[in-house]
Amino acid sequence: MLNIRNQSGLALPAVIIVMAAALIFGTALWTYASAERTQVDRLEKHMQAHFLARSGAEAVAEHLLTNPSAVRHFLDHKSESEDIPLGEGYFNVTVYADDSEIIIESTGTVDGISETMSLLLTTHDDFALYATEIDGAGAAAEIFGTVFISCEEKMNADESIFQDELDYEEMKFDHEPPDGDLEEIPSITDSQTLQATGDSDGYTTDHIDIGGNSTLTIDFADQDELILEAGSFSATGNSEIVPEGQGTLRLIVSEDFDGSGTFSTEWEDSFVVIYMSDGETLEMTGTPEFHGAIYGPGATVRLGGNVVFHGMVIADELEVLGNITMQGLNMEKHLDDLDIMIYQIGQWY
Repeated sequence: MLNIRNQSGLALPAVIIVMAAALIFGTALWTYASAERTQVDRLEKHMQAHFLARSGAEAVAEHLLTNPSAVRHFLDHKSESEDIPLGEGYFNVTVYADDSEIIIESTGTVDGISETMSLLLTTHDDFALYATEIDGAGAAAEIFGTVFISCEEKMNADESIFQDELDYEEMKFDHEPPDGDLEEIPSITDSQTLQATGDSDGYTTDHIDIGGNSTLTIDFADQDELILEAGSFSATGNSEIVPEGQGTLRLIVSEDFDGSGTFSTEWEDSFVVIYMSDGETLEMTGTPEFHGAIYGPGATVRLGGNVVFHGMVIADELEVLGNITMQGLNMEKHLDDLDIMIYQIGQWY
């Protein structure tokens, strides 16, 4: 009996040790499982914050890509949004420029856990055209560069004339032509020189009609740009617009524009932007050579004959009637010349 009692006494500590070991193991297992759940929960919140940040950047990018008129503001100003609630958290976005590039920096936050993503928008190296409608059936044309049209149903042209990819994207343009202190002058009907003096921002006149071998000379002097506003504009025959010095001519035409014959704006160091009013028509026929940009989101641009066009067109309707050649514009090179910048998705980082 004594031996049995001794064996029972020895068994009790062993049981306690086993129970203690099981308790420690259970506690460790519970602690591990709890830590695992916490880690999984944190990872889930990091992932949610990541997608919030990405969603915020994508939303801003979509707005800027389809509203080019809004982009210019961010080239000059850094802007930061308030916290915007979404799902179980919120995001905020900062938009700023680095030279010609737009950087969208978005931070998503869920339960105090944040993730930040940045999206780079870049200009087009060879932007050629945006139009609501393109009519070029039967035209023997070549268009090199990025081309956008608002929808496929409004493209009545052989796609073979587009040497690069044709994109369908609807954009909104609400940019107004520049205004300023303009000196009123008589209509221009012959060769003439207009000089930027610094006393005003440019000139306004009822009509410009240069034909034959007439030359309209734009003397920039020491100014960066000159605004020329005309009720209507006609340049026919062998007429030219010739720059002196370096700068940007902003030609605002409230009625129709007629550039035919061998009309030329072959500029190397300067640039011309033509602004057309809604419902009006800009027509170039014959063998003109144009270097610059045409901004008329509510206007019709009609190119016929053997036009050689270096630059970009933003129009309601483009009519291609002849054997034209259009080469797109390097937007970054003309960052200071253009009011409207059209961007594309760059890279995430």
